[in-house]
Amino acid sequence: MGVRSRMRQASWLAELQAVLAVGAVAALTGVVVAIVRAAFGGWVAFTVPTAALDGLETLVRGSLRPGAGVEPGGEVDVMATDPTVGQRLANLLTHLPSYLVALTILVLLWRIVRTCRREDPFSPAVARRLIRLGVVALAGGLLADAVQLAATYLGSATVLAGSAAASYRYSWWWLLVGFGFLAVGEVVKRGADLRAELDTVV
Repeated sequence: MGVRSRMRQASWLAELQAVLAVGAVAALTGVVVAIVRAAFGGWVAFTVPTAALDGLETLVRGSLRPGAGVEPGGEVDVMATDPTVGQRLANLLTHLPSYLVALTILVLLWRIVRTCRREDPFSPAVARRLIRLGVVALAGGLLADAVQLAATYLGSATVLAGSAAASYRYSWWWLLVGFGFLAVGEVVKRGADLRAELDTVV
């Protein structure tokens, strides 16, 4: 039973590694598509608050039922139909950083799983890599959100007359992912330390 259990564990790790590889390829595809679309698309769009568009309430009033209105804190996409190079770059930076962070996380996690298949999964090296992955997720996610917020703000200035208004929703996914990997890394590190202590006792 012990041999079968170990074989099954190796099989699950192989399947997980395959899934991570597919995810990394999908993320890379998303990065390439985003770059191509921003570079060669016929238009780009920026999300701005509805409050930044004067007269929007009057414009859509005839399309709404009585008692309905435009949410003051809502958002609307504004197109640049003949985008400049700067607008294309700003549009690309409104979402590309998150794709790059996700791609980096998937690649690093794939390498960790590969190491666990070949070596001892409860080792200090694996623990360090998990902790490093958590730091990458936290730092990368924070940087991605900062870049995307700045790009959204700068992009809105190119489509709004005489003003700029950023409308960006923080994802916060990187907080959960980052602290999750940090926690798992510390657990593995603790397990490796306990194993080393037991080995010295025995």
